[in-house]
Amino acid sequence: KTTLKKYKKQHFKEKKKKSKIDVNKWSKRLKQLEKLMKHKNIISTRFVLLNKNTHQTFINSKGSYIEQNDIYSYAGPRAVAKRRGIMQRWIEREGKLGHFSTLKTLEKMAEISKEKALSLLDAKPCPKGTFPVVLDPEMVGVFCHEAIGHASEADIVAKGDSILEKLVGKRLGNEKVTIADLPYIKNGFGNIRNTDSKPE
Repeated sequence: KTTLKKYKKQHFKEKKKKSKIDVNKWSKRLKQLEKLMKHKNIISTRFVLLNKNTHQTFINSKGSYIEQNDIYSYAGPRAVAKRRGIMQRWIEREGKLGHFSTLKTLEKMAEISKEKALSLLDAKPCPKGTFPVVLDPEMVGVFCHEAIGHASEADIVAKGDSILEKLVGKRLGNEKVTIADLPYIKNGFGNIRNTDSKPE
């Protein structure tokens, strides 16, 4: 059971941020973006655009009280390709803080999604066995997020549901591997401007 102290050692409150979206304008834009993914071997396309206003409140037992407002944008074009019974798909993703204008060129994302799905139709099956591999940054990020990130969440560790529960302070994996959590990339998903000890 967590008991919060009554005093407020720190109080920080952000002004609300508003994101205005012209629905008709963006509906037309989405149709144009989907057309860029058309191809005789592309059997299905989808382009998701998300713009979300969020409000977060952080309170801890040391007296910190932080209210933070953000606008999250996400773009995710998906293309499904099929040829001679083989089906492949590709989803190009990007998410950032701020309006859609903070994302990279949406047209480029649509083209990448189409080309990647089509190229996978010629991909050869991976051989079985154990091999040294070279992973791109996005794949490394996914592995770190799933294997280490979720397992490092304090509430999960406290409940005894984390594989890291008894490994605090100990080395995990190869000594050549270093994983650091630095959520300070400007406009990046997961960017943290305020912490429990000091606001921005």
